[in-house]
Amino acid sequence: MLSFEFDQQSNAIQILCDEAGLDILVGALERVRSEGHLHLRAPSAGGRELSDVTPFGVKAISEVIITTGGD
Repeated sequence: MLSFEFDQQSNAIQILCDEAGLDILVGALERVRSEGHLHLRAPSAGGRELSDVTPFGVKAISEVIITTGGD
């Protein structure tokens, strides 16, 4: 499980994950080194890397885009 949530009160992004989610995130960061740009998506956005809800049942961000700046 990997989910991202925007906390408006603290103006912060919270990353919530279990061991499998941590593996997905680390793998994505390693891939972005060579690919320069990638998308992590929840099922509602046509993907399978992210969860649609946090472990607390809150709607999570459905797409995260990681770019190294060259793309």
